[in-house]
Amino acid sequence: MPSLSKTYHRDPLLVAFGEAVRRIRLEHGISQEQLALMTGLDRSYMGGVERGDSNVTLLKMNAVARALGLSLAELMRDAKL
Repeated sequence: MPSLSKTYHRDPLLVAFGEAVRRIRLEHGISQEQLALMTGLDRSYMGGVERGDSNVTLLKMNAVARALGLSLAELMRDAKL
């Protein structure tokens, strides 16, 4: 498992993004494991994204948005970023 970055751990931007991902995922009735499979990411990494523990790359953010049926811009707007 990747170690948590002390620099970015629970940064408000990462937390807002993760909360939006979790909220939309639950609205769609998708489990965290299903979303991880849809994006090609590890389930534990997806948990870190939703908690704001992982500094997500642009490509991974886009994969998450697409798996949720959104554009990256829509997901960012939903997260108020």
